[in-house]
Amino acid sequence: MLAGGVVITGDIVLSIADIDLVRISLRALISSVATAEAPRPDEDGTRHGP
Repeated sequence: MLAGGVVITGDIVLSIADIDLVRISLRALISSVATAEAPRPDEDGTRHGP
């Protein structure tokens, strides 16, 4: 199980004769459901949530 999470990033560029025609940026966040739903502390350090 993931304790935090993983971020995967990548770029795909389609070019012809050194001219960029298409650029695609990919970003994915992978996290466990328990980590994603865990309550986060507010700025004052108190925790709210279930």
